[in-house]
Amino acid sequence: MKKLAILAIVLLTTSCAVSEEIPTNQFEQEASSSPDSNQSVESDQPLPDSADLESEAGEQEQPSTEVDEQETEAQPTQPNEATNQPESSETVDSPALGEETVNGYINQLTVRAEVTSGYDRDLFRHWVDADRDGCHAREETLIAESVGQVSVSGDCDIRGSWFSAFDGETTTNPSNFDVDHMVPLKEAWDSGANNWSSSTRERFANDLGSPHSLIAVSRSSNRSKGASDPAEWMPPRQDYWCEYVFSWTLVKIRWSLSADPAEISALRDYGGDCLISEMDFDVSISEADIVTAPPAPEPTPEPAPEPEQESTAGGSSEDELDPRFRTCGLAKENGFGPYVEGIDPEYEWYRDGDNDGTVCE
Repeated sequence: MKKLAILAIVLLTTSCAVSEEIPTNQFEQEASSSPDSNQSVESDQPLPDSADLESEAGEQEQPSTEVDEQETEAQPTQPNEATNQPESSETVDSPALGEETVNGYINQLTVRAEVTSGYDRDLFRHWVDADRDGCHAREETLIAESVGQVSVSGDCDIRGSWFSAFDGETTTNPSNFDVDHMVPLKEAWDSGANNWSSSTRERFANDLGSPHSLIAVSRSSNRSKGASDPAEWMPPRQDYWCEYVFSWTLVKIRWSLSADPAEISALRDYGGDCLISEMDFDVSISEADIVTAPPAPEPTPEPAPEPEQESTAGGSSEDELDPRFRTCGLAKENGFGPYVEGIDPEYEWYRDGDNDGTVCE
């Protein structure tokens, strides 16, 4: 600053051409009032001389100005870093994640590998008319899920209109739609129903106690789904994915069914972050229906079949009968059947599901 003051003295002396000597300490006082100081220039100094002094001082202090600009340009980074923090209490004042998203329910599922053998559709008796009102569980579901006015007459003759949440198809002909088990029967078997009693499996297959267990959908979408879990199939209509994952999870919790690791991963990926409050259907009764009594124990297993005896394939003589099995599926696995009505006594042991006169075919 002293060098700057001396330079200013020389310039002022030359330009003004005055002989009056200006005390050096006066310029030191003026120089001390540079932009870096909080003091202002005294009003009794000549205005032209002050302007020249400020001009020359500005030229000398350009490096310092550049530094200030660089520091000013670097300052906006601080607000950017701060944007990662909540700006108000409203941003953070929300329920815990597990209380508002489907993940909170997925967390309740038991993770376990699936059973891979022993399933037979005949082990799940359906459709039944549990309340004996003339309409069985499939028909009751169609009545409940009609999106328009519904009427029932005669032998449960239903008229209404239906919307398939899986793919968006609509119909007024109930025969065009299937009633799908949200958790397929085979998936239930693989996830724990293999340990249930027959009466428990029947109640699962005809579950009208939960709005999520049975759903009316287009025949094509139901055939496409088959026995797949969410790791293998999801509805073509993506707008329904949140509700599909939530419904699937609620049914599994309701019936104490497990889920394999790939299934858990898919449930989280496709709907774990979905908000419960944004679901299109009413879930107010879900808490009452989620937990049920433990499944009834499986009856004592029947003794192992006797060694296979020499006989003609597919039938039996009048003197010898094939071993009796719990289902046709087990009979076939052990090399017995088919049995024809009126010819094979074993025919009476099994249910002829298609009424063609032959069982275990």
